[in-house]
Amino acid sequence: HQPRGAHPAEHAHPVASCPIHVALHTGDARRVAHDVVRCADGSRVPVEYAISPYGDAAGAVIGAIVQLRDPRP
Repeated sequence: HQPRGAHPAEHAHPVASCPIHVALHTGDARRVAHDVVRCADGSRVPVEYAISPYGDAAGAVIGAIVQLRDPRP
């Protein structure tokens, strides 16, 4: 998992505190109200997002659905 987002302060999330990484390792859903993602052209877009981990029949987390929202009017 390589974080592609950036904090508003313009630096990448350290993996240990990346909300997606944390959700995948704890299995807990998370919401992030203020973050920034970097586009392929290098521009940055403010986002809000929700992370919903999901598991297999044994209960092991095998992935997550990440729903992004652009909070701009």
